[in-house]
Amino acid sequence: MEEIMINRIFAAAAIGAMLISAPVLADEADGADAPKMSVEYSDLDLTTEKGQSALERRVLAAARKVCRTGYVATGTRVISPEQKHCLDEATTSAKRQVAAIIEAANRGG
Repeated sequence: MEEIMINRIFAAAAIGAMLISAPVLADEADGADAPKMSVEYSDLDLTTEKGQSALERRVLAAARKVCRTGYVATGTRVISPEQKHCLDEATTSAKRQVAAIIEAANRGG
């Protein structure tokens, strides 16, 4: 089963998120007990632009869920600085992971 794992890690004062490919698991020091979310992509053809776009949308949706960007303070639709930081970290990490997964798919792996 091919999946991407999003793992929320609590840093000293900020919340960070990291995207982890299924075969590579976070070790205990990286917050292995933190909330996780899987993103399934075995049904996608990652050699096509359509499949790649679908994976990127799924990863972004998962990052938003892990970073709780749907939960905003009463009276505002603006996400908190912590949520923005989390989302930025998650998407930055995700871009690297997705690029590696797509490259492997294009090589036939």
